[in-house]
Amino acid sequence: MKKYYRAIIFLLIAFLVHGCIQIDSQEIYWMLSKNKKDLYALIIYRDIYATIDKDSKKSASEQLDSSVKEIEEDFFNGNKIFILCNEKKHEFDLEPYKDGLPELPRSGETKNEFKFFNHLVNNTEIRGGALFKERSEDETSSHVLCAYQVIRLKNVKKLFPLMNALLSDAIIKGEPSNEDFPLSFNQWREIAKKGNWRWCQMDKTSFIVNLPMHQDEYFSYRNHILGDYGYIMANNFFGIIQKADRIQLVLGDPQLKVNSYKYDINKHNEYSNLLPLIEKSVFWDDEIDPQEIIQQFTKDPQTFFNSMKKREP
Repeated sequence: MKKYYRAIIFLLIAFLVHGCIQIDSQEIYWMLSKNKKDLYALIIYRDIYATIDKDSKKSASEQLDSSVKEIEEDFFNGNKIFILCNEKKHEFDLEPYKDGLPELPRSGETKNEFKFFNHLVNNTEIRGGALFKERSEDETSSHVLCAYQVIRLKNVKKLFPLMNALLSDAIIKGEPSNEDFPLSFNQWREIAKKGNWRWCQMDKTSFIVNLPMHQDEYFSYRNHILGDYGYIMANNFFGIIQKADRIQLVLGDPQLKVNSYKYDINKHNEYSNLLPLIEKSVFWDDEIDPQEIIQQFTKDPQTFFNSMKKREP
């Protein structure tokens, strides 16, 4: 059942994906519906390009053709989103959990797994918007390939108790282990056995991770977070709050109606190599203005989402 825990850990640290398609920059905007029950998110991907494997038996042209098909599948199949963090592309794919759900027992040791994934699969909708181009911010003034998606997560607050129960199960079983902070991890396991700890929660539109932390390890863990997530902290509303019995990692300002996450890897490698091919795609739209998309989404995310047709590759 380890593959199921990977999806949970993704919600804290998304898992790494290797592939020929790379994304250099992204922006994520999220907000709640008017009734506060559903979470909507707009993801804008910028500087999408393909890496060329010089040792491949396929020619560069064939690899680029394959990359176009990969982009159409990844962004418009209704299952995948990508998150940039720590200078890498991370992936969350619903499809394996849709396929595995019927095989997952609904009682016994796996009951919390079934409850979580059943809720996640049945309440998450991912819709691809379009592929478009935008002028690069570097000195070349050329264009880069971009895309956007919109996600709706219904009954979002019901997800967190299910997630917390599953995280407690994983920690009791030693997944993930924490050899660098053994005193704190021992606390994690003892608290997880009690079954009532809120590892993750929402405060309006902000996301909070609560980690029990031994006092002797607080400063070393804080430095660890600053080292790994310093860029995110410098460019987003992301903070570390020390409580008497825990550390809180907070993403987003709870006082804001709309929160955002921005990340730029800033490699700009081969960034224009797909544009001549992708403009022939059925998902291409040369009229897209990303600022207009952001304004429409933040004005009424529910109406914006409902106006998007399901598009399949």
